[in-house]
Amino acid sequence: MDRNMALLLWGTLVLQVPARALLEGDTVTLRCRCSWHSPITEIRFYNEKKGLQSFEGTELTLSPLQLHHSGCYHCRAKVVIGFSQWWKESAPVTVTVHELFPVPVLEGPTEPTEGSPLNLSCLSTPSHLRPQAPLLHLFYRDGVLVGGPQGSSHLWLPAVGVSHSGNYTCEVRSELGAVRKSSSQLCVTVLMPVANATITPGPPSPQAWAAVATEVGGSLLFLLLVLGAIVGWHWWHHTATRKTQDRAPPDPPVPVEKGEVLYTHVMVTEQVAGPPWDSSSTTSPWDPQVTYAELLGPNMRLQEPNKIYETMT
Repeated sequence: MDRNMALLLWGTLVLQVPARALLEGDTVTLRCRCSWHSPITEIRFYNEKKGLQSFEGTELTLSPLQLHHSGCYHCRAKVVIGFSQWWKESAPVTVTVHELFPVPVLEGPTEPTEGSPLNLSCLSTPSHLRPQAPLLHLFYRDGVLVGGPQGSSHLWLPAVGVSHSGNYTCEVRSELGAVRKSSSQLCVTVLMPVANATITPGPPSPQAWAAVATEVGGSLLFLLLVLGAIVGWHWWHHTATRKTQDRAPPDPPVPVEKGEVLYTHVMVTEQVAGPPWDSSSTTSPWDPQVTYAELLGPNMRLQEPNKIYETMT
């Protein structure tokens, strides 16, 4: 039992990692070895318990380092102890890869005037773990290189024209180019001076259509209200006029002038008996007799027969 324990301790595997800060773009080598320098065979490396590829040697080189290389590593191998071979596994070792510099941000005016200067800044600071790391800056317009590679993080154009309009991006690289990161696009539109400006109408935006619809709807509603008010006023005026006419007193009768006679109730009678007929008379014995009644009363109104003031026969 003691002999077996001694053999186990004698054949311990160790995964060695450099004791320094690891950054993007670096090269690192992991070494799997056995204590007391015992020979090992069939070495295998693992990252987060996922097998990498088998190597004949005892080293695993990662170059250039990237952020996804971070993780927990260990190795497994056969340790030769005397005339026996034992499968051994090392303790896990954490590997951390730090960012050399962040993703750059491109800043600058988006609507410069024609003839004015343009200054674009590509902002990205090296890691505090390696603040003196040399970085190169490149500037692109619509995918075409227009500035760099250069150490300066600024693109300076003394006077811009319409041809300088476009989508600008910048790229930051490590000195050897192992690490490259690009910014988001910055749309730059060079404006013409006001005196020479030419306005070209474009398709209206959904917000513009919504504003127009609101204005038209409000105008139609106002017109409907005005039309309703006019129709209502005419209807009220017509109704009021008819009521006034219905309530008005009848026209007074036309007064009778002096000397005029109002005849009513004309009565025709036949003569029953009388004196002998005279042939020289112009009246026939059978001519009817006519009685005229003059009915004049107060206020020139038609009177009843019992109120006749004067009767003519």
